[in-house]
Amino acid sequence: MSELVIIGGGFAGLKAALSAAYENKEHNGDIQISLISQNDSLVIRPRLYQNDPAAMKVALEPILEPLGINFIQGIVSEIDPSNKRVAINKSPLLEISVNYNQLVVAAGSVVKTPPVPGLAEHSFNIDSYEAAIEFDNHVLKAARLPDMAGHNCFVILGAGITGIELATELRSRIAAHSNAETAGNIEIVLIDQANHIGPTPESNAQAVYEQALQEANVTVKLGQTITEVSRTSVTLADGEQIETASVIVTAGLQANPLADLFDVDKDDLGRLIVDDSLRVKGIKNIFAAGDIAAAATDADHVTLMSCQHAMAMGAHAGYNAAHSMLGLPHRKFSQPNYLTCIDLGLSGGLLTKGWDRQVEKTGDEAKALKKNINKNRIYPPAGSAENILAHSHIDAQWADSRE
Repeated sequence: MSELVIIGGGFAGLKAALSAAYENKEHNGDIQISLISQNDSLVIRPRLYQNDPAAMKVALEPILEPLGINFIQGIVSEIDPSNKRVAINKSPLLEISVNYNQLVVAAGSVVKTPPVPGLAEHSFNIDSYEAAIEFDNHVLKAARLPDMAGHNCFVILGAGITGIELATELRSRIAAHSNAETAGNIEIVLIDQANHIGPTPESNAQAVYEQALQEANVTVKLGQTITEVSRTSVTLADGEQIETASVIVTAGLQANPLADLFDVDKDDLGRLIVDDSLRVKGIKNIFAAGDIAAAATDADHVTLMSCQHAMAMGAHAGYNAAHSMLGLPHRKFSQPNYLTCIDLGLSGGLLTKGWDRQVEKTGDEAKALKKNINKNRIYPPAGSAENILAHSHIDAQWADSRE
Protein backbone atom coordinates (compact mmCIF):
# COMPACT_ATOMS: atom_id res chain seq x y z
CA MET A 1 0.00 0.00 0.00
CA SER A 2 1.30 3.47 -0.90
CA GLU A 3 0.73 6.52 1.30
CA LEU A 4 -0.70 9.86 0.23
CA VAL A 5 -0.51 12.45 3.00
CA ILE A 6 -2.37 15.76 2.84
CA ILE A 7 -1.57 18.63 5.21
CA GLY A 8 -4.48 20.96 5.82
CA GLY A 9 -8.19 20.53 6.47
CA GLY A 10 -9.39 23.66 4.69
CA PHE A 11 -11.03 23.91 1.30
CA ALA A 12 -7.91 22.93 -0.66
CA GLY A 13 -6.88 20.07 1.62
CA LEU A 14 -10.33 18.52 1.79
CA LYS A 15 -10.81 18.84 -1.97
CA ALA A 16 -7.44 17.15 -2.49
CA ALA A 17 -8.41 14.24 -0.25
CA LEU A 18 -11.79 13.72 -1.93
CA SER A 19 -10.40 14.01 -5.44
CA ALA A 20 -7.63 11.51 -4.66
CA ALA A 21 -10.12 9.11 -3.06
CA TYR A 22 -12.27 9.18 -6.18
CA GLU A 23 -9.30 8.48 -8.48
CA ASN A 24 -8.08 5.68 -6.22
CA LYS A 25 -11.48 3.95 -6.32
CA GLU A 26 -12.02 4.64 -10.02
CA HIS A 27 -8.73 2.97 -10.95
CA ASN A 28 -8.81 0.19 -8.32
CA GLY A 29 -5.77 1.62 -6.59
CA ASP A 30 -4.21 0.70 -3.27
CA ILE A 31 -3.58 4.17 -1.85
CA GLN A 32 -3.98 4.97 1.85
CA ILE A 33 -4.94 8.63 2.15
CA SER A 34 -4.27 10.53 5.39
CA LEU A 35 -5.37 14.08 6.09
CA ILE A 36 -3.65 16.08 8.83
CA SER A 37 -5.36 19.12 10.32
CA GLN A 38 -5.02 21.17 13.46
CA ASN A 39 -8.82 21.42 13.62
CA ASP A 40 -11.42 18.67 13.50
CA SER A 41 -13.68 20.75 11.24
CA LEU A 42 -13.64 22.52 7.91
CA VAL A 43 -14.04 26.20 8.80
CA ILE A 44 -16.26 28.04 6.33
CA ARG A 45 -13.79 30.89 6.34
CA PRO A 46 -15.46 33.05 3.66
CA ARG A 47 -18.47 33.41 6.00
CA LEU A 48 -16.68 34.54 9.16
CA TYR A 49 -17.67 38.16 8.55
CA GLN A 50 -21.29 37.18 9.18
CA ASN A 51 -23.31 36.90 12.37
CA ASP A 52 -23.07 33.65 14.37
CA PRO A 53 -19.58 32.53 13.28
CA ALA A 54 -19.84 29.61 15.70
CA ALA A 55 -22.04 27.89 13.11
CA MET A 56 -19.50 28.32 10.31
CA LYS A 57 -17.82 24.92 10.41
CA VAL A 58 -18.40 21.34 9.23
CA ALA A 59 -16.98 18.27 10.99
CA LEU A 60 -14.34 16.49 8.89
CA GLU A 61 -14.59 12.89 10.08
CA PRO A 62 -18.17 12.26 8.80
CA ILE A 63 -16.87 13.21 5.34
CA LEU A 64 -13.55 11.35 5.49
CA GLU A 65 -14.49 8.18 7.37
CA PRO A 66 -16.96 6.77 4.78
CA LEU A 67 -14.19 6.93 2.16
CA GLY A 68 -11.59 5.26 4.38
CA ILE A 69 -9.50 8.44 4.62
CA ASN A 70 -7.39 8.48 7.79
CA PHE A 71 -7.82 11.68 9.80
CA ILE A 72 -4.97 12.86 12.05
CA GLN A 73 -5.61 15.86 14.27
CA GLY A 74 -2.43 17.69 15.15
CA ILE A 75 0.09 20.36 14.18
CA VAL A 76 2.81 19.59 11.64
CA SER A 77 6.19 20.48 13.16
CA GLU A 78 8.60 19.09 10.58
CA ILE A 79 8.65 17.91 6.97
CA ASP A 80 11.60 15.80 5.82
CA PRO A 81 11.54 15.53 2.00
CA SER A 82 14.69 13.38 1.93
CA ASN A 83 13.10 10.63 4.03
CA LYS A 84 9.51 11.42 3.00
CA ARG A 85 8.37 11.89 6.56
CA VAL A 86 6.08 14.33 8.37
CA ALA A 87 6.31 14.96 12.13
CA ILE A 88 3.07 15.87 13.93
CA ASN A 89 2.48 17.27 17.41
CA LYS A 90 -0.77 15.67 18.59
CA SER A 91 -0.38 17.23 22.05
CA PRO A 92 2.38 18.99 24.01
CA LEU A 93 3.62 15.56 25.16
CA LEU A 94 2.93 13.43 22.09
CA GLU A 95 4.65 13.63 18.72
CA ILE A 96 4.15 11.08 15.96
CA SER A 97 5.45 10.79 12.42
CA VAL A 98 3.96 9.49 9.18
CA ASN A 99 5.69 8.49 5.97
CA TYR A 100 4.46 9.38 2.52
CA ASN A 101 4.99 8.45 -1.09
CA GLN A 102 3.32 11.67 -2.22
CA LEU A 103 2.55 14.75 -0.14
CA VAL A 104 0.05 17.56 -0.70
CA VAL A 105 0.69 20.73 1.31
CA ALA A 106 -2.53 22.74 1.69
CA ALA A 107 -1.95 24.49 5.00
CA GLY A 108 -3.58 27.77 4.00
CA SER A 109 -2.71 31.28 5.10
CA VAL A 110 -2.67 33.56 8.12
CA VAL A 111 -3.71 37.17 8.55
CA LYS A 112 -1.06 39.81 7.93
CA THR A 113 -0.80 42.22 10.85
CA PRO A 114 1.05 45.47 10.02
CA PRO A 115 3.95 46.30 12.40
CA VAL A 116 2.18 49.12 14.20
CA PRO A 117 2.78 49.69 17.92
CA GLY A 118 -0.07 48.22 19.94
CA LEU A 119 -1.90 46.69 16.99
CA ALA A 120 -1.18 43.05 17.80
CA GLU A 121 -2.19 43.54 21.43
CA HIS A 122 -5.33 45.63 20.87
CA SER A 123 -6.96 44.33 17.71
CA PHE A 124 -9.25 41.59 16.44
CA ASN A 125 -9.48 39.70 13.17
CA ILE A 126 -11.87 37.25 11.51
CA ASP A 127 -9.22 35.12 9.81
CA SER A 128 -9.72 31.94 11.85
CA TYR A 129 -12.64 30.29 13.62
CA GLU A 130 -11.20 31.09 17.07
CA ALA A 131 -10.48 34.71 16.14
CA ALA A 132 -13.98 35.17 14.70
CA ILE A 133 -15.56 33.80 17.89
CA GLU A 134 -13.42 36.14 19.99
CA PHE A 135 -14.50 39.10 17.87
CA ASP A 136 -18.16 38.09 18.02
CA ASN A 137 -17.99 37.93 21.81
CA HIS A 138 -16.53 41.43 21.72
CA VAL A 139 -19.32 42.65 19.42
CA LEU A 140 -21.84 41.25 21.91
CA LYS A 141 -20.18 43.12 24.77
CA ALA A 142 -19.93 46.37 22.80
CA ALA A 143 -23.54 46.12 21.65
CA ARG A 144 -24.89 45.54 25.14
CA LEU A 145 -22.63 48.10 26.83
CA PRO A 146 -22.59 50.89 24.21
CA ASP A 147 -21.80 53.64 26.72
CA MET A 148 -18.41 52.19 27.69
CA ALA A 149 -15.40 54.07 26.34
CA GLY A 150 -14.80 53.24 22.67
CA HIS A 151 -17.73 50.84 22.37
CA ASN A 152 -19.68 53.07 19.99
CA CYS A 153 -17.02 52.98 17.26
CA PHE A 154 -15.59 50.13 15.17
CA VAL A 155 -12.44 50.72 13.10
CA ILE A 156 -11.70 48.30 10.25
CA LEU A 157 -8.17 48.35 8.85
CA GLY A 158 -8.15 47.27 5.21
CA ALA A 159 -10.68 48.14 2.49
CA GLY A 160 -10.30 44.94 0.50
CA ILE A 161 -13.09 42.41 0.01
CA THR A 162 -13.10 41.20 3.62
CA GLY A 163 -13.09 44.75 4.96
CA ILE A 164 -15.97 45.76 2.70
CA GLU A 165 -18.06 42.72 3.62
CA LEU A 166 -17.47 43.19 7.34
CA ALA A 167 -18.18 46.93 7.20
CA THR A 168 -21.48 46.52 5.35
CA GLU A 169 -22.60 43.59 7.55
CA LEU A 170 -21.53 44.96 10.94
CA ARG A 171 -24.68 46.91 11.82
CA SER A 172 -26.79 43.80 11.26
CA ARG A 173 -24.51 41.88 13.60
CA ILE A 174 -24.76 44.58 16.28
CA ALA A 175 -28.55 44.67 15.91
CA ALA A 176 -28.68 40.89 16.33
CA HIS A 177 -26.86 41.28 19.66
CA SER A 178 -28.94 44.27 20.84
CA ASN A 179 -31.43 46.31 18.81
CA ALA A 180 -31.76 48.49 15.72
CA GLU A 181 -31.37 51.74 17.67
CA THR A 182 -28.01 50.68 19.14
CA ALA A 183 -26.84 49.47 15.72
CA GLY A 184 -27.83 52.77 14.13
CA ASN A 185 -25.83 54.78 16.67
CA ILE A 186 -22.59 52.87 16.12
CA GLU A 187 -19.89 54.57 14.07
CA ILE A 188 -18.03 52.37 11.59
CA VAL A 189 -14.75 53.61 10.10
CA LEU A 190 -13.00 51.83 7.21
CA ILE A 191 -9.32 52.79 6.75
CA ASP A 192 -6.88 51.88 4.00
CA GLN A 193 -3.49 53.21 2.99
CA ALA A 194 -4.45 52.81 -0.68
CA ASN A 195 -6.41 55.51 -2.46
CA HIS A 196 -9.14 53.16 -3.63
CA ILE A 197 -11.68 50.72 -2.21
CA GLY A 198 -11.43 47.04 -3.11
CA PRO A 199 -8.58 44.94 -4.52
CA THR A 200 -7.96 47.13 -7.59
CA PRO A 201 -8.89 50.71 -8.56
CA GLU A 202 -11.37 49.69 -11.28
CA SER A 203 -13.81 52.55 -11.85
CA ASN A 204 -17.16 50.81 -12.32
CA ALA A 205 -16.86 48.53 -9.26
CA GLN A 206 -15.59 51.47 -7.20
CA ALA A 207 -18.92 53.23 -7.63
CA VAL A 208 -20.79 50.14 -6.36
CA TYR A 209 -18.50 49.82 -3.31
CA GLU A 210 -18.85 53.52 -2.51
CA GLN A 211 -22.64 53.48 -2.76
CA ALA A 212 -22.93 50.38 -0.54
CA LEU A 213 -20.64 51.84 2.12
CA GLN A 214 -22.54 55.12 2.02
CA GLU A 215 -25.85 53.30 2.43
CA ALA A 216 -24.35 51.38 5.36
CA ASN A 217 -23.28 54.71 6.89
CA VAL A 218 -19.60 53.74 6.92
CA THR A 219 -16.97 56.47 7.13
CA VAL A 220 -14.18 55.72 4.64
CA LYS A 221 -10.67 57.10 5.09
CA LEU A 222 -8.38 56.34 2.15
CA GLY A 223 -4.68 57.14 1.76
CA GLN A 224 -4.35 56.87 5.54
CA THR A 225 -2.00 54.91 7.76
CA ILE A 226 -2.13 54.32 11.49
CA THR A 227 0.81 54.95 13.79
CA GLU A 228 -0.40 53.59 17.12
CA VAL A 229 -3.19 51.56 18.67
CA SER A 230 -4.14 51.54 22.34
CA ARG A 231 -6.90 49.80 24.25
CA THR A 232 -9.25 52.73 23.63
CA SER A 233 -7.97 54.58 20.55
CA VAL A 234 -6.31 54.58 17.13
CA THR A 235 -3.90 57.30 16.03
CA LEU A 236 -3.54 58.15 12.34
CA ALA A 237 -0.39 59.43 10.65
CA ASP A 238 -1.94 62.91 10.26
CA GLY A 239 -2.42 63.09 14.03
CA GLU A 240 -6.13 62.34 14.15
CA GLN A 241 -7.15 60.16 17.05
CA ILE A 242 -10.24 57.96 16.96
CA GLU A 243 -11.71 56.72 20.22
CA THR A 244 -12.42 53.02 19.79
CA ALA A 245 -12.11 49.74 21.61
CA SER A 246 -12.81 47.77 18.46
CA VAL A 247 -10.03 47.57 15.86
CA ILE A 248 -10.37 44.79 13.29
CA VAL A 249 -7.51 43.90 10.94
CA THR A 250 -8.47 42.85 7.41
CA ALA A 251 -5.25 44.02 5.77
CA GLY A 252 -4.52 40.89 3.76
CA LEU A 253 -3.04 37.41 4.11
CA GLN A 254 0.31 35.68 3.89
CA ALA A 255 1.23 32.03 3.45
CA ASN A 256 1.13 29.72 6.45
CA PRO A 257 4.61 29.73 8.09
CA LEU A 258 4.76 26.01 7.28
CA ALA A 259 6.00 27.09 3.85
CA ASP A 260 9.23 28.22 5.53
CA LEU A 261 10.11 24.58 6.22
CA PHE A 262 10.98 24.22 2.54
CA ASP A 263 14.27 25.56 1.17
CA VAL A 264 12.81 26.65 -2.17
CA ASP A 265 11.89 29.90 -3.88
CA LYS A 266 8.72 31.60 -2.68
CA ASP A 267 6.72 34.59 -3.86
CA ASP A 268 6.33 37.88 -2.01
CA LEU A 269 3.47 36.44 0.08
CA GLY A 270 5.64 33.53 1.21
CA ARG A 271 3.82 31.03 -1.02
CA LEU A 272 5.38 27.92 -2.50
CA ILE A 273 5.81 28.24 -6.26
CA VAL A 274 4.33 25.29 -8.15
CA ASP A 275 4.36 24.05 -11.75
CA ASP A 276 1.33 23.36 -13.92
CA SER A 277 0.80 20.00 -12.16
CA LEU A 278 0.91 21.88 -8.82
CA ARG A 279 4.16 20.18 -7.82
CA VAL A 280 6.42 22.36 -5.67
CA LYS A 281 9.28 23.52 -7.85
CA GLY A 282 12.57 22.11 -6.64
CA ILE A 283 11.18 19.22 -4.55
CA LYS A 284 10.13 15.76 -5.69
CA ASN A 285 6.92 14.06 -4.57
CA ILE A 286 5.37 17.19 -3.05
CA PHE A 287 2.38 19.11 -4.36
CA ALA A 288 0.91 22.32 -2.93
CA ALA A 289 -2.53 23.89 -3.24
CA GLY A 290 -4.64 26.69 -1.86
CA ASP A 291 -3.37 29.82 -0.13
CA ILE A 292 0.07 28.34 0.56
CA ALA A 293 0.76 27.88 -3.17
CA ALA A 294 1.30 30.25 -6.09
CA ALA A 295 0.17 28.77 -9.41
CA ALA A 296 -0.25 30.30 -12.84
CA THR A 297 -3.92 30.52 -13.82
CA ASP A 298 -3.05 31.54 -17.38
CA ALA A 299 -0.20 33.28 -19.17
CA ASP A 300 -0.71 36.55 -17.29
CA HIS A 301 -2.09 35.82 -13.82
CA VAL A 302 -1.34 33.89 -10.65
CA THR A 303 -3.82 32.40 -8.19
CA LEU A 304 -5.17 34.58 -5.41
CA MET A 305 -5.76 33.61 -1.81
CA SER A 306 -9.42 32.81 -2.30
CA CYS A 307 -11.85 29.94 -1.83
CA GLN A 308 -12.46 29.95 -5.59
CA HIS A 309 -8.84 29.15 -6.37
CA ALA A 310 -8.26 26.91 -3.33
CA MET A 311 -11.06 24.53 -4.30
CA ALA A 312 -9.88 24.13 -7.88
CA MET A 313 -6.23 23.79 -6.86
CA GLY A 314 -7.08 21.21 -4.22
CA ALA A 315 -9.05 19.11 -6.70
CA HIS A 316 -6.15 19.17 -9.16
CA ALA A 317 -3.46 18.50 -6.55
CA GLY A 318 -5.31 15.46 -5.21
CA TYR A 319 -5.94 14.18 -8.73
CA ASN A 320 -2.31 14.59 -9.80
CA ALA A 321 -0.85 13.20 -6.57
CA ALA A 322 -3.04 10.10 -6.88
CA HIS A 323 -2.20 9.74 -10.56
CA SER A 324 1.51 9.89 -9.74
CA MET A 325 0.99 6.89 -7.47
CA LEU A 326 -1.23 5.08 -9.97
CA GLY A 327 1.15 5.60 -12.89
CA LEU A 328 -1.38 7.75 -14.77
CA PRO A 329 -0.98 11.13 -16.52
CA HIS A 330 -1.48 14.47 -14.79
CA ARG A 331 -3.90 17.25 -15.63
CA LYS A 332 -2.46 20.71 -16.12
CA PHE A 333 -3.94 23.32 -13.82
CA SER A 334 -5.35 26.49 -15.33
CA GLN A 335 -8.15 28.80 -14.25
CA PRO A 336 -8.37 31.68 -16.73
CA ASN A 337 -11.95 32.64 -15.80
CA TYR A 338 -12.10 34.70 -12.63
CA LEU A 339 -15.28 35.80 -10.85
CA THR A 340 -15.71 37.72 -7.62
CA CYS A 341 -18.99 37.77 -5.68
CA ILE A 342 -19.12 40.18 -2.76
CA ASP A 343 -21.73 40.63 -0.03
CA LEU A 344 -22.69 44.29 0.44
CA GLY A 345 -25.01 43.90 3.39
CA LEU A 346 -28.41 45.58 3.02
CA SER A 347 -27.33 46.99 -0.36
CA GLY A 348 -27.30 43.50 -1.87
CA GLY A 349 -24.22 42.17 -3.58
CA LEU A 350 -21.77 42.58 -6.42
CA LEU A 351 -20.64 40.07 -9.04
CA THR A 352 -17.63 40.98 -11.16
CA LYS A 353 -16.11 39.06 -14.04
CA GLY A 354 -12.50 38.90 -15.15
CA TRP A 355 -9.26 40.01 -13.61
CA ASP A 356 -10.22 43.64 -14.20
CA ARG A 357 -13.42 42.96 -12.22
CA GLN A 358 -16.03 44.26 -14.62
CA VAL A 359 -19.48 44.52 -13.03
CA GLU A 360 -21.88 41.74 -14.09
CA LYS A 361 -24.62 41.84 -11.44
CA THR A 362 -25.51 44.07 -8.49
CA GLY A 363 -28.21 44.38 -5.85
CA ASP A 364 -30.61 41.56 -5.03
CA GLU A 365 -29.56 39.40 -7.99
CA ALA A 366 -25.92 39.36 -6.90
CA LYS A 367 -26.97 38.91 -3.26
CA ALA A 368 -28.95 35.78 -4.15
CA LEU A 369 -25.91 34.34 -5.92
CA LYS A 370 -23.69 35.16 -2.94
CA LYS A 371 -26.12 33.39 -0.59
CA ASN A 372 -26.10 30.33 -2.84
CA ILE A 373 -22.29 30.29 -2.87
CA ASN A 374 -22.04 30.81 0.90
CA LYS A 375 -24.70 28.29 1.89
CA ASN A 376 -24.37 25.62 -0.81
CA ARG A 377 -21.51 25.68 -3.28
CA ILE A 378 -18.61 25.96 -0.88
CA TYR A 379 -19.92 23.28 1.48
CA PRO A 380 -18.50 19.76 1.09
CA PRO A 381 -20.64 16.76 0.10
CA ALA A 382 -22.16 14.68 2.89
CA GLY A 383 -24.04 11.46 3.48
CA SER A 384 -23.11 8.06 2.13
CA ALA A 385 -19.78 7.15 0.59
CA GLU A 386 -21.51 6.90 -2.79
CA ASN A 387 -22.91 10.42 -2.52
CA ILE A 388 -19.63 11.91 -1.33
CA LEU A 389 -17.71 10.23 -4.15
CA ALA A 390 -20.29 11.30 -6.72
CA HIS A 391 -19.45 14.92 -5.89
CA SER A 392 -15.71 14.37 -5.50
CA HIS A 393 -14.36 13.73 -8.99
CA ILE A 394 -12.29 16.52 -10.45
CA ASP A 395 -14.80 17.64 -13.07
CA ALA A 396 -17.58 18.08 -10.49
CA GLN A 397 -15.28 19.99 -8.13
CA TRP A 398 -13.90 22.07 -10.99
CA ALA A 399 -17.39 23.11 -12.02
CA ASP A 400 -18.26 24.12 -8.45
CA SER A 401 -15.17 26.32 -8.14
CA ARG A 402 -15.28 28.13 -11.48
CA GLU A 403 -18.95 29.10 -11.72
